[in-house]
Parts: sequence; C-alpha cells; structure tokens
Amino acid sequence: MGNVQHKTVVVTGFDSGRIKRFTRAHNKAKKLFPGLVSRRIKSVTNGYESFLVASSGSKLGWPEDSLHQERLDNFIEFLESLKYEDGSTNVGYVYATVGDVGLTIRDHLGHEIDEG
Repeated sequence: MGNVQHKTVVVTGFDSGRIKRFTRAHNKAKKLFPGLVSRRIKSVTNGYESFLVASSGSKLGWPEDSLHQERLDNFIEFLESLKYEDGSTNVGYVYATVGDVGLTIRDHLGHEIDEG
C-alpha cells in the first residue's frame, strides 16, 4: 500500500503581442503531458483562458510519479521563463498537490500554502 498525492497545474492567462506566451504554455504542456492536458477554456470576459494539467494518479515514489514530477518541474520552469523582465506575467499558474499527505498550493508569485 502507498500514498497517492495528486499533482496538478492550472494555468490562466492570455496572448498578447507577437509572442504568444499563453499558446506556447499550452503547447508545451501538451508535449510534456500527453493525454493529461485540458482544452483551453475561455473566460466570460476580458479574453482570459485557462487549462489544466491533470494528475498522473500514481502513488508517491512510483516511476510514473517520479516522471510526472520531473515534467511538472520542467513545465513550471518554462512558465517562469515566460515572465517579463519586471517579473510580471500574463500567464499565471497555480501548482497544487492534494491527497494522502495533505494539501499544498504554490502560485506564480512564489506564495505557498501548506495544509499538510
């Protein structure tokens, strides 16, 4: 028996200018996480969109979990690289884990909530 800790990322943003940061983020997610990325969902106003990178469903420490975590780390690093020089971004995200070992939420500003 083992613990399951679901690890997911929700990305919300918009494309602006020639460099389509939100589109690049969605494309990167689809490459890293085949079958685990939602379609882009448009907000009701202001042109924002969101998508989800789903959990692998694997137990902690299993090869699938390790691979998923490695890809999540790579994806978050990519999202961080999309920030403007002043640190602002039009591609925000929340990284959340929930399961047998509690709840952790971290946003694109580095704020973390740990309810473990």
